Amino acid sequence: MATQFGNFKVSFIWVETIPAIAAQQLGDKAPWGFLGMPGQFAKKFGELKAGGSSPELELPWQKPQGHHFWKYYFAGRHAGDIAGNDAWKSRVPLRNKTAAKFAMEPPKPEDPQGAKVTFEVFYTPQGLGLVANAYYKGEDRLAQDIVQLAHGVRYRYRFRRDAERAGGGMSLESAADHALATARKQAFGDAEAFSGRNQPFTIATFVHGQTDMPDVAEGSAVHRVLEALTGWNQDWPKMPLDHASLASARLAIHRQSKDDIVYARANGRAIWLPREFSKPHPADPPRLSCYHRNLTLASLQAMSLGECVDLVAGRHQRGERVPPLLLQRAREAAYVLDRLGTGDPKATYRTMSVDAQIKAANWQASVASITN
Repeated sequence: MATQFGNFKVSFIWVETIPAIAAQQLGDKAPWGFLGMPGQFAKKFGELKAGGSSPELELPWQKPQGHHFWKYYFAGRHAGDIAGNDAWKSRVPLRNKTAAKFAMEPPKPEDPQGAKVTFEVFYTPQGLGLVANAYYKGEDRLAQDIVQLAHGVRYRYRFRRDAERAGGGMSLESAADHALATARKQAFGDAEAFSGRNQPFTIATFVHGQTDMPDVAEGSAVHRVLEALTGWNQDWPKMPLDHASLASARLAIHRQSKDDIVYARANGRAIWLPREFSKPHPADPPRLSCYHRNLTLASLQAMSLGECVDLVAGRHQRGERVPPLLLQRAREAAYVLDRLGTGDPKATYRTMSVDAQIKAANWQASVASITN
């Protein structure tokens, strides 16, 4: 039995901080300035929750009771029971699945084949978020081929706006830049945006497959695969693993067995849970697909909050003028971020992945500088 998979996901996450939203400096012409106003945000949230018509915005969960992530995020309450003012306090994003529409050019014959990519835009009181979700679902493929496919999406695939003719196209990174700029212009006019230093953040998950090496050995082929999906070294087949030990990347997870690995580098996670991906499919989506979504949403929240806090803290430390309302909103964001990173699991969604994400970006120092 080889190590091969027929279901794999990787999500790429970018965020922008737009200080004018929180500082309420967008002016009357910005259509979505309500995002920075607690009362107006709560009102819009309530309208969307009640099924209000909006071709552009929706809640970040599809079902009335919400995805599992949101139940834990709201300390065990169903998302459908959350009022608008609570959504504001927890910095719940609103979602738009049509703001970033791209057609994917057919891969060249020499490029890895078979991935599909969709885009989601998220709007928050801090700014914007973008998630590009790449999927493979089909015939079993070797783990090394899955890595080639994931790297193909990040570095080789080309995307174009629907109105453009085929040919040429943008890289995934360029498509993300274009999507964020377009969404920002439409929602916030000419407001200035800052992208931060820690992106894209990636989550890669082997959802369903089989392996004859469930217990990953130091320097093994699977170790190399996990490193390739978190460090994103384009020369991954030849890269040395001497300074990328399993111990340095392995995160503690709930109900961990000896073969389970959440493999973490500064800006990426790879999920390797053999006890789950080798099970028959009792339901759709499989449990690992849900786990992937949980970590994607948690990482998006952490990035959006962390980059905002970091930006405002940096200005504050340099003695630059920070509008009082912006500083207040950054302090509120810092509280939510701190709760995500170190909070009681009965109070919010708790994962060591976010804790490690915060530490790798050194956002704790920024939190401390504006809250002490």
